[in-house]
Amino acid sequence: MKYKIENSGLKEGDQHSSLLKVAFQPDDVFKSRASSMMSFGGDLKTSTTTTRSMWKAITTFENFPITKVKAESSGNGGVVTFSPPLPGEIMDLSPTGNKLNVQSLGFLGAPENFSINLDMSKMYQSDSLATLEIEKAEDNDNFNKVFVAGFGGVTEVKLGENERTHVSEDYLLAMDATVSFKRSNKSNIRQTAFDAHSTPNIDVSGPGSVYMHSRSPFKFERAMDKLDEY
Repeated sequence: MKYKIENSGLKEGDQHSSLLKVAFQPDDVFKSRASSMMSFGGDLKTSTTTTRSMWKAITTFENFPITKVKAESSGNGGVVTFSPPLPGEIMDLSPTGNKLNVQSLGFLGAPENFSINLDMSKMYQSDSLATLEIEKAEDNDNFNKVFVAGFGGVTEVKLGENERTHVSEDYLLAMDATVSFKRSNKSNIRQTAFDAHSTPNIDVSGPGSVYMHSRSPFKFERAMDKLDEY
């Protein structure tokens, strides 16, 4: 399996419209967020499952559909183009310690040797947002990448041992599992007076990397909701 992150921007260096192309060999398997497949061709089969049991998904409304793409053993492989849910930059990450916590909106795909588990309470306060715990189950020398997509772009903050910083929940995309975090729900007077959706700070501590959207997808979503009111 091989991949290429393609720039579909209007000018050189424009990373605001990245696409992911994955070339499959026979028996290759890739897991992606449902509905992210833009086009595909070749001897491929697809199936969609959930990260929770069907009963759990129905009774708790906690669900994250995953589409599995597999190249047929007797075929010649194929090519799939994946598109992120919002325009932005796609990054290929190699998780430190083989584990990665990813905001559900920012997850695009990973090879089959990564397991994907849903946790509704781990990182985010928003009821509509979940954390995906992504763990490498076994080594695959050719393909050990997790693909995430940042709205607008992706900014990486590297933290050393016990190094700390504060990040906004609105911009948080992913973090290595080696990074510890604690949410603070305190809002200052300015936030309370001018921002009805005041965002709690998340205190993160290294070692490891923290990845953030360069633009807030949630502010964009709230702006779209306001337009719907008119």
